[in-house]
Amino acid sequence: MKMTGFTVIGFCAILLSSFIPALAQSTHPSAFPKDSTLSQLAHQLQEANQDTTQLRILGKIVSRCKEINQLETAAPYVREGLQIAKRTADPLVLGRFYAHVGSYYQDTANYPDVINILNQAIQYLKQTAQKKEITRAMYMLARAYSYRDMLVQKFNQIKQNLAYAEKINFHKYDVSNYALLYTYYAGKGQNKEALTTLKTMVALAEQLNSPSDLFLAYANFGEWYDLQHQFRKGLPYHQKALAGILRQGNVDVNYVSQTYYSIANNLLEQNRLSEAQAVVSKALQLNKQAGIYMPGNLFRIQGLIFEHQHRFEDAFQWINKPLQNFRSANPTELVDILSSLIRIREKQRRYQDAFLLLKEQKQVNDSLQRVEKYKALANLEARAELEKQTQHVSLLEKNMAISQLELEQTRQRQLLVGGLALSLLLLAIGGVRAAKTARTHVKILEQQTQQIRLQTEHLQDLNNVKDKLFSVIGHDLRTPVFHLRASLKQLSQPTVNQQRFDDQVAQLSRNVNAIYSTLDNLLHWSALQRNLLITRPARVDLATVTQQVLMLFEPMIAQKALEVELGAGPLWAWVDEVQAQIIVRNIIHNACKFTPVGGQISIDYQTVGQESVVVIADTGIGMQATEKPQPQKGTGLGLVVTQEFLGLNEGRLSITSHVGEGTTVELFFAGIDPGDNTKQDPELQASETQVSA
Repeated sequence: MKMTGFTVIGFCAILLSSFIPALAQSTHPSAFPKDSTLSQLAHQLQEANQDTTQLRILGKIVSRCKEINQLETAAPYVREGLQIAKRTADPLVLGRFYAHVGSYYQDTANYPDVINILNQAIQYLKQTAQKKEITRAMYMLARAYSYRDMLVQKFNQIKQNLAYAEKINFHKYDVSNYALLYTYYAGKGQNKEALTTLKTMVALAEQLNSPSDLFLAYANFGEWYDLQHQFRKGLPYHQKALAGILRQGNVDVNYVSQTYYSIANNLLEQNRLSEAQAVVSKALQLNKQAGIYMPGNLFRIQGLIFEHQHRFEDAFQWINKPLQNFRSANPTELVDILSSLIRIREKQRRYQDAFLLLKEQKQVNDSLQRVEKYKALANLEARAELEKQTQHVSLLEKNMAISQLELEQTRQRQLLVGGLALSLLLLAIGGVRAAKTARTHVKILEQQTQQIRLQTEHLQDLNNVKDKLFSVIGHDLRTPVFHLRASLKQLSQPTVNQQRFDDQVAQLSRNVNAIYSTLDNLLHWSALQRNLLITRPARVDLATVTQQVLMLFEPMIAQKALEVELGAGPLWAWVDEVQAQIIVRNIIHNACKFTPVGGQISIDYQTVGQESVVVIADTGIGMQATEKPQPQKGTGLGLVVTQEFLGLNEGRLSITSHVGEGTTVELFFAGIDPGDNTKQDPELQASETQVSA
């Protein structure tokens, strides 16, 4: 079959159009920076064909631009990456790229976009196993909320960050999160909570022994004492922060200079002028060596020292030197600078100069108030936008799935159009591949259907267990409650004699104990199902626990004339003491309940290898190995709770029983040498660590 000229031209145009999107993806900014690493990354970007590869490289480019402080260079790469991200489905690549962009937006103070982009980064990263990267993105999000004064979101995010770090046992950003939490409490005037947070932050920093964390913790603690006018207590922490940052080597001079300023200001407040002067001189020399000739805060503290020495003209000249810089860069600090200059001129009785400075201060204050008003308005708009985005999260997820489907369909159409030129040669192969793909899809659907069916059956089994359990519990509660009501009714009769009264009281006690035991086991079983219980193992004497439990059953033992033989202790084990009491109580309760009048119960303590064993034997009715709890015999919930608690404490249970002869229950716990101090109560160990710190 021959093709006309128009047909060939049209076919080639269609074929070329199918490859235009791929050509467009390879474009990038033409103005590459002169950094060799960036040039290599830009070359790799030009050679990359896949969207995921391009996003990985773009993320590295953005990070490199941040490292060499060329944020303006990163802007076109950020825009290109955000366009590519719209057609990418890999959650790991997307999460990492959005985290890079979020960090870039923070450095450019683009905080509304920071919050949006970091939320997306966290959402994608949570679909992967990159838990450490999730903690970094979550900390960056809390910091963005802090900069936007979104206090509720900031507080909630910090709590989520700390809980998540504890869950995955990764604490790299914990000190930084506590620093944000400290600013939250301090800003709200909650001094007690702020001080507690600072103590926790210092203890954690010393435990991690990270220089940057120690500097952050000590600097914040010193600032806290200064704000409380407890300068003597604050000075050691400022000095620790300085020593820590100097030990790091190759640090930012600005951080060192700010720490010197904090120390000098603290000494000045204590009127230790000569020491403050020495610190300022050292800091000025350091700045001069680094090529910084106008450190404003240091000039100001030097002026304040001169003011305390009544050298007012020298004080004015030193504070006035950085005035122009503050006028152009930091109007908030400018207000304090002008206040100092006004005060000095008033002391010199140069009231005309003081008046002119006061007018300038008023203008700056008015300007700041307008800025704060606009900032508050911008914050409200940002919060409204965030709430709007939150409300549409589910819709966005659905749209994402639809977009992925549409993208897949678009790519398939492009491949179809691009392959028309070879359709005659590849028709058979394409048919085979299509059939194979269809079979694969069918197989996947069958697997998913089977999985759903199994899940449905499992849920139905759980529901049946729940119904059966409620039925049994209802029977066990209804019977003692019925007897309880009947006993109370008989006691209310005026003709009841003393013997009858005593019998009824004993019956009431048994019924109340039965109800309490059932409800208590139900409570613990429910807590276990919802994972609400926390196991805190410690060194416990099981003999003491058993004696305490036996005291609870003294009325029942006396009433049934049971003979209890108790072995000699102690028997040490590594177990949660409260859960051990519940375990022993359930077994002894069953022994007392199913042992007839005049029967015997023996309790012995043994050590088998590395395990501590409590053996409880009775001469009760016994049970068959395959016997299940019946309504008239009890719910069996006590035994279930016992087994669950033993599992939580790395223990186990062994039951030997013969019908009519009795039952022997062996409770195995993790043993411990009474002289071994390597295992301690976690809370005691934590308190000892704080004392030593």
